[in-house]
Amino acid sequence: MEGKRDRVVVKQGIRLAIMKAILGAAAAIVAMMLMRLFGWSEITVAVCIGLVPGISEKSLRKALAGAVLGFVGYSVGARVGATLARSFSGVPLGHWAVVGAFIGLTAGMVRQPGQWFSFRFIVWWLGCVWGIVLGLVFGIMGDIGGFFTIPAYELPLFYYMREVSLICAGVFINLGVAVASVLASVIDNALSRVARSVERAEA
Repeated sequence: MEGKRDRVVVKQGIRLAIMKAILGAAAAIVAMMLMRLFGWSEITVAVCIGLVPGISEKSLRKALAGAVLGFVGYSVGARVGATLARSFSGVPLGHWAVVGAFIGLTAGMVRQPGQWFSFRFIVWWLGCVWGIVLGLVFGIMGDIGGFFTIPAYELPLFYYMREVSLICAGVFINLGVAVASVLASVIDNALSRVARSVERAEA
């Protein structure tokens, strides 16, 4: 019975991961359109990408936290990318990896149905750690994604490889965060199971 519940958690997590990847791409595209219309900077993409975990899980708190973390992550990542660029012939690396690490912190916000937030410290801590690591690793795809494509000048959206890189960031960062969320949910489910066992034993 308990094993079945874990499998359900994983299956739901996989479905959410697919949804987050699709929404991540959509968020990046919408953000790029806003950039073109209003002349906003790339930080718009980071904020929109950060909204995805909360939107997909219907959690306003996680959406707001993700947007703020995306904003902060971009601000820090821009400096990291500029610093590394001096060492790699002017090629900025690590920018979106840092954004992914910050947005990955939302993976610690695991909640059971009807809860805003899980107050189990170990779930929060492990979720954040996994989110940082996986967000960092998957975010690198956003940094290098543009280097494996050829600009398609005949398409209005893909004038530069930067656009492809931004879409890769939206997809892969949210995939990394989704995987971290699944791991945190499995731990949260296991702790709930232990708590129920203790309650039954004390009854």
